[in-house]
Amino acid sequence: MAEVRPFKGVFYNQDKVELGDVVTLPYDVITDEKMREYARLSEKSFIHLILPDGAGDEKYRNSARLLGRWLEEKTLLEDEEECMYAYEEEYEIGGEKKVQRGIVCLVKVEPFEKQVILPHEEIYGGPLEDRYKLLKATETDLEMIMGIYSDPAKVTSRILKDLGEPVIDLKHADNIRHRIWRIRDGDAINEFMNYMNCEKIIIADGHHRYTTALKYHVTDNGHGKPYMLIWLLNMDGDLNVMPTHRLISHVERPLENIEDDLKRYFEMEKPGSREELMQRLRETEPQHTFGFYMKDRFMFLKLKDNDETRKFLDMNGKRHWKDLDVNILHTIVINKVLGLPEDTKHIQFIKDADKLFEQVDEGKYRIGLLLNATKLEQVKKIAGSGHRMPQKSTYFYPKPLSGLILRRH
Repeated sequence: MAEVRPFKGVFYNQDKVELGDVVTLPYDVITDEKMREYARLSEKSFIHLILPDGAGDEKYRNSARLLGRWLEEKTLLEDEEECMYAYEEEYEIGGEKKVQRGIVCLVKVEPFEKQVILPHEEIYGGPLEDRYKLLKATETDLEMIMGIYSDPAKVTSRILKDLGEPVIDLKHADNIRHRIWRIRDGDAINEFMNYMNCEKIIIADGHHRYTTALKYHVTDNGHGKPYMLIWLLNMDGDLNVMPTHRLISHVERPLENIEDDLKRYFEMEKPGSREELMQRLRETEPQHTFGFYMKDRFMFLKLKDNDETRKFLDMNGKRHWKDLDVNILHTIVINKVLGLPEDTKHIQFIKDADKLFEQVDEGKYRIGLLLNATKLEQVKKIAGSGHRMPQKSTYFYPKPLSGLILRRH
């Protein structure tokens, strides 16, 4: 099962930088506008390491050189002893305060066929090559992935109690409080290692980064240290999964034909506003319901139970697969009705429903598709069955900030 271990964390030297000015969101959710904002904020911004300037492969060498300089001038400091680290995010959603806390450690990189580290989403090749070149150049885990494991009795939760003063206590611009503590207690570290040695880990966020590490450490004949940085959270705790909606930029078919085809598979209502559409989605969860928006035209879709829908949902005998809204949306709406392939450039992903409506209204996209969140239990079933959801099927919120903690190989 999963092999985890302590490591020497690398942190920004808070005597030299204002931490809130240099840490960033994870690389894969940073827009071009946000990237420019980070770069303006500080010349020591972590953005210069994870999304470095430069053309071609030179940008990866730029990141490596900058990392080396920051270590040499002590902008970044490495701990003297190996530890594990508790990482906590305190946030508010829907007017309710929540806390998620887990353990940052190293995990042994295992091929997926060993079924120790389990993926739940598809990945695409583009980001893999980019992250691989960055990892090879820097020889550093610049960002952690998120992993979830099952601990219904909360055996490991006592390790995260009475930790003393945090190393980091930051209320970031994302309006989330981030805190990190060192876990130096050898008995506590051994207890967690022993517990995880009986567990499997599901990748919650960071499929491309894990696959990159797999290629770097294992597939390419190994680099001697097949471990990577991971933040492990108990899936039986208070985790929050949000939906990722879809934007469609180009469809050649007339709206009337699209509506006729949708009615073959869905019961259709036409709400009068975005608020009414979103309310219908919320109140019908966990039924298979979706929002379909074209400028000033709202459609609420509820999956029919008929021979046509069953034919699509039961394809290839994927029993858990057929219960996922995101697969229904892709298979029936995007692939069948809109006629778009899975890897099309015309599909974009968005978390904020309000921004989805705005971008369609502004003419940047033609169609907005809305859905409810995937349940944690569904993630567990899909990963355990060896199947994968489409890319961006889940959005674990909040994500860890980048630049809080690194690991040198």
